[in-house]
Amino acid sequence: MSGPFSFRRGLAASLLALAATGAHAMDCGPYKAVALQAQSGDLLIALSTPAGVIWKELGGWSLPSTKPFQALAQQALASQVSVLLRYPDPYTGGCTVTDYGTVPVVLRLDTTQ
Repeated sequence: MSGPFSFRRGLAASLLALAATGAHAMDCGPYKAVALQAQSGDLLIALSTPAGVIWKELGGWSLPSTKPFQALAQQALASQVSVLLRYPDPYTGGCTVTDYGTVPVVLRLDTTQ
């Protein structure tokens, strides 16, 4: 079927998919970024949390998201803006503990902090 009805159906399906993605995610933060560490295999970020400084993996160099995450993390460090990390649900790593094994699906700069 073509026309406005199929466009609306496609738009509704897209909006439902976006809502479902947000509903099945866990946000950690916002936390202040205090350091970045580039290693041969991956990129790590140090975050200041109420529980102390923790390290989180931002991704391996083969992942397409790692370099954009690195750019945002560098911006957060330079401008002293907090970051929020979003993980797929269920996230068993824990928001306030070091986690070298789980890569976030979103890294967001949070200017409200």
